[in-house]
Amino acid sequence: MPRSVYILDWFALLLVDNGARLTVRMIYTSLRANGAEGVQTRTLIYGAGISGQALLREFRQNQSLMCDVVGFIDDDPLMAHSILQGKPVLGTGETLAETVRTHAIKRVLVAVPSATGPQMVRILKLALDAGAEYKMVPGLGDLIQGAELGQQIRDVARRRHTR
Repeated sequence: MPRSVYILDWFALLLVDNGARLTVRMIYTSLRANGAEGVQTRTLIYGAGISGQALLREFRQNQSLMCDVVGFIDDDPLMAHSILQGKPVLGTGETLAETVRTHAIKRVLVAVPSATGPQMVRILKLALDAGAEYKMVPGLGDLIQGAELGQQIRDVARRRHTR
């Protein structure tokens, strides 16, 4: 018997084994997604960096959070129209209001923990002008200190600005 049969057999077994694992995982994920009761809120994640992607992973793993993530918004124009974890980057912050209207977004989650004060004020103004509910996602330090990510999303303290 040729030696190549052993190598081809090993590759075939590897393919079958990994294919079976992938199939089981897809079925399990599909059943968990369909098992969530209630209406999911159409959500947009502002920030396509590490925090935004971690937030998307949390929503996929924890269906009880009831969020249907439509995509990302990111201020980096090079990120626009790319795909991250199967979700599109729908534009920049300047197009947030239009994106919210176009995709019937109900909630914007701001996942930019590295933003400076002026940057955060600008982002929150864009979110307010878009007319959707908006919330802040904590930074990595807050996550290390506390519970899981989904439980730490908080409302933004609204202050009245006088000029």
